[in-house]
Amino acid sequence: MEYLGMRPVDLLAEELNYELRIRGVVSDRKDAVTKRKILNKLLEKDRNRSNVTHVDPLYDFDNEAEIIEQALDSLKTLIVEFDGTETDSLFKRINSRILYLTNRVHRLKTDGDDSQVVQAFKNESIASILELEVCLSDKVVANSTLGNVNHTAHASSSNEQPMTIQHCVNNYNKSVPVYKWGLKFSGKEGSSLLSIIPRTSRRLPGGKERYQNRII
Repeated sequence: MEYLGMRPVDLLAEELNYELRIRGVVSDRKDAVTKRKILNKLLEKDRNRSNVTHVDPLYDFDNEAEIIEQALDSLKTLIVEFDGTETDSLFKRINSRILYLTNRVHRLKTDGDDSQVVQAFKNESIASILELEVCLSDKVVANSTLGNVNHTAHASSSNEQPMTIQHCVNNYNKSVPVYKWGLKFSGKEGSSLLSIIPRTSRRLPGGKERYQNRII
């Protein structure tokens, strides 16, 4: 049984434990097969309920940020290596983990003293996930198109070389996350993340100006 496309069989050990923990199941058992069966049943119950809210009893932002960054890197590597279509098992595994990570990022708490830092990290993480989703989708389309072209070329005994496609995930640039900047906010009126990012400008050919955000 699948829940919104997330399959327990595709989750890593820590991810599996997290999904169980937020649903009230905490166990030191090493039997991953049993854990996946339990999570499948819990996900089925979730699907039959509305307005389900899950809370991690061990929530800690620094720990969450580190795990999320590691998951983003792991998913990027999988997408770079992916060379198939949406029917492939690797595609389903990547999709499951993207759904898991999306939900985990949305559960980040932004109501504490460090709310601005958390919100900035949350926004950046969501953007990174969306970028990876786009790259995965592009690779599926590209691989399907390439497969059709190669099949047609083979059938017609063409001597043309198969097309090569540069995938956007290869250009994925990872910036230093905001939570690692070592910033502290006083909470005073007018104090915000943007207040420390001066707007600077530079002249471009033709006399036009372009504004850039630059960390001083």
